[in-house]
Amino acid sequence: MSFRKRLKDEIAYQGLQLKEVAARANISKRTLDTYVDKRERMPAADVAVKLARALNVTTEYLVTGDDGKIENGRALVLYHKYENIIELLEKLDAKDINYVEAMIEGIVEKNQNPENTADNEAYTNRLNHGDRTQDR
Repeated sequence: MSFRKRLKDEIAYQGLQLKEVAARANISKRTLDTYVDKRERMPAADVAVKLARALNVTTEYLVTGDDGKIENGRALVLYHKYENIIELLEKLDAKDINYVEAMIEGIVEKNQNPENTADNEAYTNRLNHGDRTQDR
């Protein structure tokens, strides 16, 4: 993955606009555009540092993709893997999110114990009712 891709992904992951990042980094938006558009310019070291600070990530992460923090890297990987699902979830109200969460928990339980009929019934019940309580 390139500097450009990591920079664009981090900006999207944080839900920021390019003009916000440019202001935080004390660079012009036009300059920032050259790092995220098809020109794919690599910034000077001092600008890369400013961008990393503006995004609260390490310069090493933006340049190489490795920041030594497995949790942060894993979170970004998971974000990209499930980006569509996250965007859809953001459109739901709290009740619907609870329903989706109950469905997922039920599916996980069912998959962990496929031979257990009681668990499968509990899964079906939660799936049909969005009930997060355990059926025990």
